[in-house]
This record gives sequence, structure tokens and C-alpha cells, in this order.
Amino acid sequence: MKSKEEKLQLKLANEQAKKQKKAIQGSKPVYKKWWFYVIIVFAIIVIAGIAGSGSSSDTSSPDSGSSTTTSESSSTNSSDSNSDSSESEMTTAQENAYQSAQDYISSMPFSRRGLVDQLSSDAGEGYDREDAVYAVNLLEKNGEVNWKEQAYLSAKSYLESGSFSLNGLIDQLESSAGEKFTHKQAVYGAKKAYNE
Repeated sequence: MKSKEEKLQLKLANEQAKKQKKAIQGSKPVYKKWWFYVIIVFAIIVIAGIAGSGSSSDTSSPDSGSSTTTSESSSTNSSDSNSDSSESEMTTAQENAYQSAQDYISSMPFSRRGLVDQLSSDAGEGYDREDAVYAVNLLEKNGEVNWKEQAYLSAKSYLESGSFSLNGLIDQLESSAGEKFTHKQAVYGAKKAYNE
């Protein structure tokens, strides 16, 4: 009888040890869980949307007088400043798309194509594709973004949250289902992050 009791106690002790081991192994830090990044991206989109909608409500109203006011202030700005004429003639949508693009780039890494998609997607900001492209082109023109460095930052983030081979990381960075960097940018970013 005692041998059955001992076996039962040993079995229970082993099961408890397995449960404790699983609990210890399963408790990753929050920042290493996939859903953490989903929440962060969602929060950034919401914040950018709030910031974008706040500035657009100040400059547009349903009455016809607002377009006259906007064009007058636009022509005043172009005559008073030494800035490029394309910047002073931005539409409200282009200006807001540009501000959103700046916000995104300052908060997380993006490829050119990924940023345009984020700005023009219905699940993202919902700007017209032309306005999104205009905003990204203006970022490039003003020297506010380096796509190779964005690829590096993205690769670094992937390596901090998971394990990748160099080729697997390059594939992830250039995948149309992933980050959408060009092959050259993906290779640069992956190699730089991998060699740190």
C-alpha cells in the first residue's frame, strides 16, 4: 500500500514541478510579447489621428469663406517666406498627411512603401494615396528620413523581440507582407543590426 501512496505522491510532485517550470518559462517580459507591439501601433495610430484631426478642424469649415481665407494666408506665407513654393501651396490634406508622416517616422521605423500604405490605408490614416505620396516625398526632400537607417532600426527591433537568421531577417524586412523595404535597404539594415 505504501508503495502506491509513494508513487502517487511522487507523481503529484512531478506534475507540480512541471507546472512551475511552465509558469517560469511562459512568463516573458511584456515587451517581448507580440500583442504588446500591436497595442503600441494602435496607440500611435490613435494619437496621430487625434493630432491630425485637431489641426484639420482649425483650418477648414463648411462655409465658403474658409477657402478664401486659406488661399489668402497661403499666398501671404509664400510671399513672406523663402520656403519652396510647393510647401506653401500645400492643401490641408497634404499638410496633415505630412504631419502624420513626421509623427510616424519619429515614433517607429517605416519603409517608404510601408509609410505610404499606412498613411493611405483605411485601417491607417485614410489619406488619399496622392497626399500620402506627397507627404513622404516632402520628408525625403527635407532630409527628414533615411530609409537605410529605418531598415536598420526595424531589423534591430526584430532582433530584440525574436530570433532570426540573417537571411530570414532580410526576407522579413523586404517582404510585402512584412516591412516592405527594398532589397538593398533590407540587406543594409539586417547586416548592421546583426553585426552589433
